[in-house]
Amino acid sequence: MNDIGYKTAYLHLFNRITDLIAVLERDGKDPETVSALKKLQQQAEEDFIEAAE
Repeated sequence: MNDIGYKTAYLHLFNRITDLIAVLERDGKDPETVSALKKLQQQAEEDFIEAAE
């Protein structure tokens, strides 16, 4: 898969996780899972930015 394919897949997954976090937060479900997902997103974003440099 080329870089554009990876970027597209990354953005799609990142956005779907954001949607999931919003649902979990709205419903008051599992704050530990929400926190873990946010931390994973932050790390993925840092990795993504570093890879682009």
